[in-house]
Amino acid sequence: MERKHYLDHLRAFLMFLGIPYHTAMIYSTNTDWLVSSVETSFLLTWVFQFTHTFRMPAFMIISGFFAMMMIRKQGDAVWLRSRFFRLGVPLVSVALLVNPWQMLARALAVPDVPDGGAPDAWRNWLSLLSSPGGHWIEQLWFLADLLIYSTVLALGWRYGAKLRLGSLCNAGLDLIGRDRKSAVLALILTGTGVIAAATAGSMLDLNILLSGMIQTIRTVAFAPFFLLGAALAYRPEWLDRFTTIHWPAGIAAAAACLILTLVEPREEPVYKAASYFLTPVAGILSAHVLLCAARRWFNHANALTRRMADASMDVYLFHMVFVCWFGLLFTNTSWPVMGEFALIVIGTTIASFGVHALVRRSETLRFLFNGVSSSGVSANGMSRSDRSRERRCVRGLQNGP
Repeated sequence: MERKHYLDHLRAFLMFLGIPYHTAMIYSTNTDWLVSSVETSFLLTWVFQFTHTFRMPAFMIISGFFAMMMIRKQGDAVWLRSRFFRLGVPLVSVALLVNPWQMLARALAVPDVPDGGAPDAWRNWLSLLSSPGGHWIEQLWFLADLLIYSTVLALGWRYGAKLRLGSLCNAGLDLIGRDRKSAVLALILTGTGVIAAATAGSMLDLNILLSGMIQTIRTVAFAPFFLLGAALAYRPEWLDRFTTIHWPAGIAAAAACLILTLVEPREEPVYKAASYFLTPVAGILSAHVLLCAARRWFNHANALTRRMADASMDVYLFHMVFVCWFGLLFTNTSWPVMGEFALIVIGTTIASFGVHALVRRSETLRFLFNGVSSSGVSANGMSRSDRSRERRCVRGLQNGP
């Protein structure tokens, strides 16, 4: 298969976009984040809410694409073992070694009494450290979801023939890809399915599991993106069609993302239903636009994008702790909001690249935060030649935001 440079570049861009995305949340007018400034910005609130409508959907599609490409190349057992090391080891390492410092910043930002003070922050921090919950994984949720999707994909790949699912899947793909009307209908049914899943999960009290570390509705809502990416790799002609601009779809993407930006913060049931429906619709349509643009203008290799792709995983894993601590420094200042925002983004980018420089020089750190080893046979059982082939296929593309 011809190297898809634009997928490398787009994935790196989406990972780095996490820095301004999370920084903007500090100044949100309607979100109480880990660290919140006394100064808010309507513009930055719109920035992070609008970014949320397309960033992770496009990333999940790219992850699904490379997942299918590699499972066909390596086989389900070798590939899934690789995924558990490449995704699971960084998930555990960052949760235990890095995220406690995010919790400390959160504890310092939200004291128990009006005048604050170190003792109150200490109690807050100990409370977070001693309780299970989503604060342990925070920005790492996508790694947990990708492990779930990867397991399902590998099981389907192994047992699909025995259960006679192959012909059924092919028939479904034939129906969806028959014409644009069929694709639009599939998009509508996907949005409706997410609403149904959210409703069922709420009735059965299954939307939040493991004290919030697994948000079932989010896992379900993002699954169509991963599956679409896998379908694009399974049927290469789909990728060509999906990355050829269709202007009505581009206009629909802009409209869907704008509406989702407006309705997603609302808690009323009708707005939540609209948000669930629009998440896959806006995500798939906007991913179409992003992949078309990337294929048109960035389908070539250069040193800068290669370096960004190589660093993107480390940058994403570590950027949140820097955003939190830099944000904490500015929470009670009276500097212009946009100036603070720019300084946090720049400082976080530099600091995260610094961490990447340390990680790439240490075999231990590469294993902890990338799940890979440079020894003859890595922990995932792949030989050096196997890993070399994988790097040539997806260099810098650990399936992960």
